[in-house]
Amino acid sequence: MRGIPVLLATLASACLALPASAATAAPARVQIPAPMCDSGADAFDCWIASSGVPAPTGNGYTWTVTSAYVTPDPKTFTGQPPWLDINCHFPGIYHFSASYILSGVTYTSGTTTIACSNRPWP
Repeated sequence: MRGIPVLLATLASACLALPASAATAAPARVQIPAPMCDSGADAFDCWIASSGVPAPTGNGYTWTVTSAYVTPDPKTFTGQPPWLDINCHFPGIYHFSASYILSGVTYTSGTTTIACSNRPWP
């Protein structure tokens, strides 16, 4: 009879330990820094800087661009390298973000907001 309370206490503590062990599992999403962008001659150059997290090699990036000047809005570029070069409409405001999936984990950048510039490139 005394073994039943011990058994119940053991089962209860095992059940309570489950959420703690689940919290140590690898995250399904990781935030990476926002892209860096520059604009000139009615175009953008944006790139993802190395941030110390794993990154795909080659063209594994998806870029998302939002603006009143893109169709459709948002416009998605898949299968891209870690940089994006596109034309823009001066003086439009554009928003850039990038993401990729690596080993089942989705890496998503913050968003960079930048105005289109018609100045010449240096």
